[in-house]
Amino acid sequence: MSNKDPQKVDYRKVSAGQGWQWYVEGWRLFLTRPGVLYLVLILFLLVQLAISIVPLVGGIVATLIAPAMMAECIWCLIVSARFAATCRLIR
Repeated sequence: MSNKDPQKVDYRKVSAGQGWQWYVEGWRLFLTRPGVLYLVLILFLLVQLAISIVPLVGGIVATLIAPAMMAECIWCLIVSARFAATCRLIR
């Protein structure tokens, strides 16, 4: 059994400048394969639009699945960046 209190949240303290580094890293990931990310985002928007057209429940369903779809977009970006790095290693 763990001695940790389940109600206690552990926070990481980082400097304020770290926020800028996160933006820089995100931009670097985007630049590895921007076409793939644009395609994924366009597909995301099209799926959201198609679901939203359904009367009564479409808007609710689109709102509920949006976080999962955005996670998929982020996953595609990460996989794309790893693929680009692997291709650089092979050359």
